[in-house]
Amino acid sequence: SGNTMQYVTPLLTNKTDEVVWGSNDGKIDNGDIAYYYFDKNNFRIICLDTNYSYNSDLDEWQHNTEASWGPPKGNIYPNSLGPTQLKWLENLLLNSAKNGKRCIIVSHATFNSNWSDYSYDSKAVCEMLKTANKSNPGTVLMCINGHFHGNRLTVNDEIVFLNVNTVVNGYWIEKGIEHYSDEHTFN
Repeated sequence: SGNTMQYVTPLLTNKTDEVVWGSNDGKIDNGDIAYYYFDKNNFRIICLDTNYSYNSDLDEWQHNTEASWGPPKGNIYPNSLGPTQLKWLENLLLNSAKNGKRCIIVSHATFNSNWSDYSYDSKAVCEMLKTANKSNPGTVLMCINGHFHGNRLTVNDEIVFLNVNTVVNGYWIEKGIEHYSDEHTFN
């Protein structure tokens, strides 16, 4: 499938056996699952995949195709996790609260509905975050995302939401124009 995650992601921990994937057995499987977590000391880093959307004609959630620029044509609810990943996240957050893990969640699209173009799953995810923090205060500390191509920070329900500008200011291929204006470019 050309997926390099099985090679690159374990380097985040320097140990290939520390990454737990969202598959049934926690293994990389065939590379179609792109959400996972790993623990470092008392911290749990949860990496989510917001590249799902819903195909109403087929009545199914679909993952964006390889190297796509958004959901397949006609699909709705872009920037979603989909029901399988949502359930995985809910169970993981409850487990984290029970075991005293402090979570940092990383995703492309934000779950902060106070910003524009947030994930379709924002409301459900934020309820899960609140539930985990009610069970064990401080379970979820921060949610980090990109997607906006700008820097923003806010605190909601004692959780820090941080939007980080992308690493590369580049040519916006789809439109054939520069994606960034001068105020978005850094030396």
